Amino acid sequence: MLFLCTASMSAYAQWVPDDSRRLDTLTVAERLSFRTNGVDWLMMVPNIGIEYDIANNKNWNRWSVGVNVRYKWATSHTFVPSYVFNVFETKLEFRNYWRTRLIDGNEVKAHTNLLDRVMSQRRYRQKHPLTTYYRGLFVSYADYSFLFGARANGYQGQAVMGGFTYGIQRPLYTFRSGRSIDLELGVSAGLAWLKYTPYKADRVNNVFYASGNTVGWRDLKILPVVNELRAGLVYRIGKKEGYTKYRFRYDVDLQYAYRTDSLRDEKSARIYRDSVAASQYRTVYGYYQQQLDSIIKADPGAAKTDVRIMKKERSLLKKQNKAETVLNGKQRKEERRMDKAAAKAEKKARKEEEERNGR
Repeated sequence: MLFLCTASMSAYAQWVPDDSRRLDTLTVAERLSFRTNGVDWLMMVPNIGIEYDIANNKNWNRWSVGVNVRYKWATSHTFVPSYVFNVFETKLEFRNYWRTRLIDGNEVKAHTNLLDRVMSQRRYRQKHPLTTYYRGLFVSYADYSFLFGARANGYQGQAVMGGFTYGIQRPLYTFRSGRSIDLELGVSAGLAWLKYTPYKADRVNNVFYASGNTVGWRDLKILPVVNELRAGLVYRIGKKEGYTKYRFRYDVDLQYAYRTDSLRDEKSARIYRDSVAASQYRTVYGYYQQQLDSIIKADPGAAKTDVRIMKKERSLLKKQNKAETVLNGKQRKEERRMDKAAAKAEKKARKEEEERNGR
């Protein structure tokens, strides 16, 4: 809740690479995102993470680097507790995002073996088109102190962990400004190299005391661990949602080629229509020009007579239009005069009526 409050085609065109790469140029804001893990909050461990897309502008981004920090440490007690759960961890993650691709047998090939099927991003059916998957590596350093019970052994020390991370992200909410919130589910697991000192709680003397020898880095105490279970939120401050951002370079170039070819085809069609119209006009104009020339050659006197008649008709038409304009002006002027007289008479009658009512 604290995090939410503060966060206030299939193309038929020939593939053409986009050398300018204008379609995938990301701003700094579109590369940044913040995340938090709800599972840690349920365990009363405050946590926050920041992620930055590291791919350059010449390729559509699908790689990121992130830093997560979680901190919960009780520095003082009025009595020695029987249960201690203190942890401070900073973690560095490298992720590769992808969305599933449909196998078409041409550009997107079918699986070749079992390992390819397991690790591939290609599918015969796209069950969740809005889901973005990620996988990657993590390394972390932690200070910890755990004690579960008055008679149990506690362990306090440091740990260096590393391993794999895997998960999914789905769009949850998009603001009017373009910013968005995604739901994230995932897990991080690997190996931990530990250094610790066992201890116990002495409730009588109200102190902690070492209950065994310290295990150091040279003792190579290595254990498999589940570093994190994630069920949290990702807040993106840019105007690109995660499912629209993490795409394949080929798909983006294909859409760009489709749009470019569509514009080029539309321009070619317009030029063709204009050329056909101009050709038809020239044909018809040439035909009538030939007919007129033949008439003039056959009877020049009649042609001159026709020209004089056309001039007289044009002059007469101008005179008629002028007379109609003058008449319309006079009529509008007379209408305005009558409207003023009527308004004046109405005003006089209203004044007389008011005088009678006053008497």
